[in-house]
Amino acid sequence: MPPFVPTTIADQLSEWPGIGKSLEYKKEIDIVVTSLASSTDLHDELKWFIREGLGYGDRRDASDDELRKIDASPNVQTRMSELNRQHWAGDVQTRPFDLHGPINDPDMEYTAVTLFNLDGLVRLAAQPDSAVVLIVAPCGVCKKSRSRGAIPLIATPSLSIWSHLCINSQSCRRAIEGWEDMKREVRRTHTG
Repeated sequence: MPPFVPTTIADQLSEWPGIGKSLEYKKEIDIVVTSLASSTDLHDELKWFIREGLGYGDRRDASDDELRKIDASPNVQTRMSELNRQHWAGDVQTRPFDLHGPINDPDMEYTAVTLFNLDGLVRLAAQPDSAVVLIVAPCGVCKKSRSRGAIPLIATPSLSIWSHLCINSQSCRRAIEGWEDMKREVRRTHTG
């Protein structure tokens, strides 16, 4: 899991020793292999970070029922509501996105430290001599589909973070089936 920093200092990271040097090497990268998480996945890395940051520790050994109980607690609900009010669909490298594009909310308390944000992956994927390989597979823990997170990455131009897509047939079918449901959900929440 990448480190997280307060959003208020994220723009200053290029000046930090070690991080600044790493960011310089970013120009030399021409292939990125990454995967996604779905907002509905109990085992999403972004959710692990939120839970751990709120004092629940690294609960990777917890049962799904225990995780649901933690996620129902008021302090986790408050943190998740920041993402959910923006129709969080999923995240790549713990960078959240919704149906329309990256969630770059300055009100978010923390942000992940990664070489590429979502906009950077879009730019890299568009370069003819580069490749961004996106792997869409079920959750490695519970084996549930991550199709909710895949839908916007397949259908939304501002989220064209991949030049090559590896997707299993189950996730592909569920993404196709879920597209209309997701659009209805967004329309419903925007019209009251």
